[in-house]
Amino acid sequence: MNSGLQYKEFCIFAKEKFKLTARPVSILTLNQIKYEISKKNFVIISVHPDIRHPESVPPSQGGHLVLVVGYDDQKQGVYIHNPSGYESNNSQSNAFISYKNFHKFFANRGIVINSA
Repeated sequence: MNSGLQYKEFCIFAKEKFKLTARPVSILTLNQIKYEISKKNFVIISVHPDIRHPESVPPSQGGHLVLVVGYDDQKQGVYIHNPSGYESNNSQSNAFISYKNFHKFFANRGIVINSA
């Protein structure tokens, strides 16, 4: 039995339970994430859990979900909320990850939840 999050099923749950419109995105790019964030939508993405150590080299991509809460093209990075980050070193709430490091962890898939 697969105990992982099933994106399509989660989107159905979000609609039925919370009246949220959500859609799974099997091929998601950084530009798409930035576009959705600019529209005030929520973007949950699959990253390797080692993203809390952005300078590390993960053995793979994906397997852990984080919420993208913003981006900064001037600083060249994204801000995430990571439920398993370390609060004491700013890897959990509004954690900044450079675009370069982000791509090492990101599995190019996720869920977009409309804000309206």
